Amino acid sequence: MHNNSLIKLLRTFTPKEITDFKFFLASPYFNKKNSVIKFYEILRKSYPDFSSEYISKKNIHESMFPGKRFNDTNLRVLVHNLYDLAKKFIAYRSFESVKFEFDFREFTGMMGKQQFSYLEKFLLRLNNEIEKENLMAEEYNFNKYRLEFENILFLFESHTGVFERFLDRADFDKVFYYLSSFYYLKSMRLYINILNLQLIYNKKFNTGHFEKMVSVIDKDLINENPVIEIYYIIIKLFESGSDEKNYYRIKDLITKVRNRIHLSDLGEIYINLTNFCNRKINSGIMKFKKEKFELYKEENAIKLYLVNGFMPPVYYKNLVILALSLDEYDWVKDFISSYKSELPEDSRLNIYNYCMALYEFDMKEFDIALDLLSKIKYDELYLKYDSKILQLMIYYETGSEESLLSSLEAYRHFLNNNKLLPENKKEMYSNFHKFLSRLITLKNKKDKSELGRLKESIHEDMKIFNKEWIIRKLDALIG
Repeated sequence: MHNNSLIKLLRTFTPKEITDFKFFLASPYFNKKNSVIKFYEILRKSYPDFSSEYISKKNIHESMFPGKRFNDTNLRVLVHNLYDLAKKFIAYRSFESVKFEFDFREFTGMMGKQQFSYLEKFLLRLNNEIEKENLMAEEYNFNKYRLEFENILFLFESHTGVFERFLDRADFDKVFYYLSSFYYLKSMRLYINILNLQLIYNKKFNTGHFEKMVSVIDKDLINENPVIEIYYIIIKLFESGSDEKNYYRIKDLITKVRNRIHLSDLGEIYINLTNFCNRKINSGIMKFKKEKFELYKEENAIKLYLVNGFMPPVYYKNLVILALSLDEYDWVKDFISSYKSELPEDSRLNIYNYCMALYEFDMKEFDIALDLLSKIKYDELYLKYDSKILQLMIYYETGSEESLLSSLEAYRHFLNNNKLLPENKKEMYSNFHKFLSRLITLKNKKDKSELGRLKESIHEDMKIFNKEWIIRKLDALIG
């Protein structure tokens, strides 16, 4: 019983939720069965682990039905009832936590009861509250649309038979404006996510409706709402040969209206600016590495990186790699240390050790870097590959040829046997192996003409992991 759906759900509850759920069950409005309350009290004593030792079916049955013969059906009914109530509790808390939604439902409910004298002031208050946010976001526009629409319904319902006297207060254009703004913000954001997915997974989706939407977008809306303009320009960034002016136009708009952009929109915008920088870097325009670094620092300043209260390990690692490539050594050492505590606890030490190994590698402290790599527990797929590649680079730098060759062969088998790696990533990791192996062979031959041809082929092939390092090693041999 310790691993059924009910227990899995209860394990996710915070201590406050465990207590509040008790009060929820005690309310006759939600639950009229005392047996369910008693059952929950037994389970609650085992929070947070809910160990099987304490909540075995036999122990619970004896507590619930003392002196009675064991009957599994009775327990299944209790589990079913409590699980349903736990789901309702989550739904109720979620609904209650969104103040506007709760108030809006109160308004529509009171409309059904035709409490018009109360509703006129209530509607004004709701409008005032939403205007305090002053945000050009999807949610803001959606809620404004609903309020403007409800205002028209309110005027119609509260002045039946004399509606013509109040036509000047029915602003149909506002209803259309806020609905259109919501539609474009929601649709364009979805379209941008699809465009990114197509690049990541090399898959083509049917985007005809989105393309048509962008082609007929109301230019007045673009001019009136900077966030809509930003999303419109981001879509343009995906076009082949996109003008860099689009990138700088977005940055200029952010500077002007940052405080009016919702954090979720701001996060989406920075992700796409970073992706644009990546595409430019991959095409050989290296000035965008510095641009990308500045974007990361701006995100850090406003904590845009937070996901469920933590910094994503991939974000942490990528920023370290980028800063090292720009020789920002003092900055990156401080960053690795200062932001370690913001990583998720289950992966914190592994990511920290890997990033410190990268730093020590750049400092040419190769023994320290190897020691840090030896402390990593390889639970995450890409961390395995990245760490093995760093190990190969250390062996090359230290001239440990025997270790390098044996590790290269082990890496090749590891790469071939892994079925979870996407093809585009596998190509990058495989190319690193291919070019490093060729570099080792030519290093021993000391044939500079072949080294030059190898360098040309590397420049032509953009999909290589740690491409810049391999080129530096080639340049050192060519002289």
